[in-house]
Amino acid sequence: MKAVIQRVTRAEVRSGGQRAAIGRGLLVLVGLETGDTVETCAWAAAKIASLRLFEDAGFFQEHMQVELVNDGPVTFILER
Repeated sequence: MKAVIQRVTRAEVRSGGQRAAIGRGLLVLVGLETGDTVETCAWAAAKIASLRLFEDAGFFQEHMQVELVNDGPVTFILER
């Protein structure tokens, strides 16, 4: 299981004519694989819910505003 977590002011997902949206909160992209269990998912959900996220001061004390628009079928995350 992999999870990518991003603090957002808004997020929206559209697929097959359906739409879901949130205001300020966390956007969590989750990838599951064979072998992930209900316990693994419960642990990840609890871990994400307990994260302490701070105001966006940025790396050099600048606000970091990022907008993600994925019009394609795939988002890649490369790990080393």
